[in-house]
Amino acid sequence: MVDTTTNPLEGTLAALRESQIDLLGDIAGSLAEMGEVAQPDRKRLLEVAKDLREMFFLVAIIGEFNAGKSTFVNAMLGDELLPMGITPTTEMIELVRYNEAVNKKPNIEGDSLRIWSHPNTGAPGVAIVDTPGTGSVFRRHEDTAKEFLHRSDMVIFLLSAKKAFAETERIYMEMAKNYGKKIILVVNQV
Repeated sequence: MVDTTTNPLEGTLAALRESQIDLLGDIAGSLAEMGEVAQPDRKRLLEVAKDLREMFFLVAIIGEFNAGKSTFVNAMLGDELLPMGITPTTEMIELVRYNEAVNKKPNIEGDSLRIWSHPNTGAPGVAIVDTPGTGSVFRRHEDTAKEFLHRSDMVIFLLSAKKAFAETERIYMEMAKNYGKKIILVVNQV
């Protein structure tokens, strides 16, 4: 039982989060009994439960390659943490978690996730996610970004004023909308 008398927000939020994690685990367990056809959904549910347990709120930055997503994240952080360049430099998910100390050397998890730490993500429990660009010539970049979209709680869609609303951007906007995500549009390079 969670004590909500000392800090009602933390206690209530902690209890709600634990109940949601338990519910997701129960549903994932039921899906396991349904065989291979349900495995992609089961995997997504387990990822969402893991995110709730470890981070709580994910803000994903999505957009075409070379729209300035990494530069935008660095500006939000007030620090040059993520690599930037004129060619597609983000080939992995760059996840920046809240921490009081900056970690400029990321921990690498698997072949598609780098985890950084920074105090300027917005608040404890908030993580900012820089995704590989849409419309990249590297198919793997686009696949990595698509696979992470369902995990986000909010999407900041970065549009370049130089080439706004390419076909891939429209597709990603539809995907985010279909997942029920809150979307903020930012026009960059005006």
